[in-house]
Amino acid sequence: MKFDVMMLMLLALVAPAASAGPLKLESNGGLYTLSVEGVDQLDAREFHALQITVNCRPRRCERLDLRFTARMPDHGHGQNYAPKVSQQAPGRFRVEGVRFHMPGYWEVYLDLVDRESAMLERTQFSLEL
Repeated sequence: MKFDVMMLMLLALVAPAASAGPLKLESNGGLYTLSVEGVDQLDAREFHALQITVNCRPRRCERLDLRFTARMPDHGHGQNYAPKVSQQAPGRFRVEGVRFHMPGYWEVYLDLVDRESAMLERTQFSLEL
């Protein structure tokens, strides 16, 4: 029973809620917090765009690149289309061409890379489409 409650709490933290506004995430190392807009609009087989805002304090946002990838671990493959990431301003990124080519369970990875130090911080969330 205790394990079931813990799993439900964990799922509530990582699974985006429909129409809940921007998805709030923290990088695995705790250096950055991210706000992802557009997650509640995602569905399978359609192209979408996401707006990602990174809170970089105390780090510098000017040095960051963002990499977007998604995988279907149950099927052992990723996306069949590579989205384009563009930096609109320090700490603000737009990801265009996001397409999940089939329904099912997806894991999305947002990697923040510091161009100066080559340090990588990963953030991830899961989707059921």
